[in-house]
Amino acid sequence: LYLGSVDRQPAAYLGMSIFPGWGHLDRIAVDPAFQGHGLGRQALVWAINTMHRAGCRRIALSTQLGNERSQRLYERFGFQRSPGFDYRLYGAPLKSPATSVAPANARQATASSTGTKMKDETREWAVVSGRSSS
Repeated sequence: LYLGSVDRQPAAYLGMSIFPGWGHLDRIAVDPAFQGHGLGRQALVWAINTMHRAGCRRIALSTQLGNERSQRLYERFGFQRSPGFDYRLYGAPLKSPATSVAPANARQATASSTGTKMKDETREWAVVSGRSSS
């Protein structure tokens, strides 16, 4: 589980699982007060890049049928729908790190002795619990 903060206030979280050769994006959730400012997009870029560095070559995720905003975001990043479910199931080959479509001040994730973090001027993603499996 990773927590995203804006000006030191919790604003979003994401969960992901990493397995040999592939990863699963379990969830991205952004507090409604912080939606519309690219935080979900930044979280997706961070998750894709983290999975790529871990050796993942494919990513899977799912989202609710009515969550069209998230569906558009995933499709912009090359995820493709799998038909036949009451929710949207997506998958994408992971050939290279994500290129950010986030604001220009977003920065790549960096590893440190305290964990993996991504910072820009006001946002930070850090591990808050658990760990990825491999």
